[in-house]
Amino acid sequence: MWAVWLFGSLFFATSPRSVTARNLETNAHALAHPDNPREVVIVEGAASRCGAEELPDAVVVAYAAKYEWRLDPSDPGMPFYELRPRVVLAWSADDVRGSAARWQT
Repeated sequence: MWAVWLFGSLFFATSPRSVTARNLETNAHALAHPDNPREVVIVEGAASRCGAEELPDAVVVAYAAKYEWRLDPSDPGMPFYELRPRVVLAWSADDVRGSAARWQT
């Protein structure tokens, strides 16, 4: 899933018919992680839907820079979410004991 990290939150978009969107409508608890198995980061928290008026312009700019695709915040077919972290876990596979960290808000 495409996402950008800004303002201490993970912003992402998904189809309203996706499993992700359907699950978030019934349970806001979510987690996300990049697909790098060597440098692990897991973000856990609550994801809330952002309306077009609530989505920061910087998110649209960051998506365009990262993915060369411009989001349309007014598109009702592409709901936007903000995942606010409550717990973040991180470690390096090369040094799990020395690098493991946990942050909690």
